[in-house]
Amino acid sequence: MSRHLLRACLSWTAGWPPAVLLLLSLISASPAAGIAQETSPAKAQAEAAPRRPLGEKSFRLHVGRDAFTMRMVGDCGEATTHYVVLHGSEETAPAALRQHLQHYEGCALELVNPGQRWVSFRLGRRKYLFDPNRVFSRAGVEQNLVWLNSRFKRLNRRNRQKVVDEVEQFGQALRRLIAEPRTPGLRVVAVHNNGTQPNASFSFETFVERHGYFHNVQALHYRRDLSPYDLFLVNNPDTYEALMRRDLNVVLEDSARPVDDGSLSVFCSRAGIEYANIETRIGELDTQVRMLDTLREIWDTPGSESPAP
Repeated sequence: MSRHLLRACLSWTAGWPPAVLLLLSLISASPAAGIAQETSPAKAQAEAAPRRPLGEKSFRLHVGRDAFTMRMVGDCGEATTHYVVLHGSEETAPAALRQHLQHYEGCALELVNPGQRWVSFRLGRRKYLFDPNRVFSRAGVEQNLVWLNSRFKRLNRRNRQKVVDEVEQFGQALRRLIAEPRTPGLRVVAVHNNGTQPNASFSFETFVERHGYFHNVQALHYRRDLSPYDLFLVNNPDTYEALMRRDLNVVLEDSARPVDDGSLSVFCSRAGIEYANIETRIGELDTQVRMLDTLREIWDTPGSESPAP
């Protein structure tokens, strides 16, 4: 697909299945606000402040016979913005967060699993894999275990449930660290890198070309002269509008009718927590820092507060 400026709205008619209305328009690229290089007043104020000391602590999360470290960096007491890195293969995200948190309040939570997208653990005499971004519901856990473990379906019912229970408990511990106790105004930002595997082609065009992601999408905005690999996914319409006005690649998820895949985004939508996902190509450190800063400029600007989704 050629890189048009794509505005796509998904609309549902009562009594009818989902229908997709795509409005395609070719326009010349203009110097829009974009991921601003210039310094806004909010950003200038953040950068003028002394660099914040980044405190660090860690917790051990157990699954089966194994344990993994959850590293917490920043203001992890009363912070209202929690940043989450779940995939160890996405190495640009933690570095971007450390730069960002020198200027902005927040707590970064990183699952330490160096170089690995999946978590591998032992239970009994077998090894299993799961995606740590598919552990936030029991249905998601079971679907993911089936997908990543060819032998899982051959287990008897009792042993299958033992494996599901183990991963579900890991997910519950992870969820408590991310979202409990519930600080008033809590927002969660997942920070991801794409292109970490040869066959991984996640980008804005993944949504446009109907790779299954349309199920959780309400609206899309695409700017043709920005990389399709750099995008925001949000569940709050006000945040979507603010990013769209800056002419950035942004997807508004359907928080009212999310398809339960066990992801952090679906958990946040169901729990009424504002959620954003910042995706960039791995290695694009400066771009990811600017995107993190841009989101916080929007959230921290007076008048930008909006009800939870």
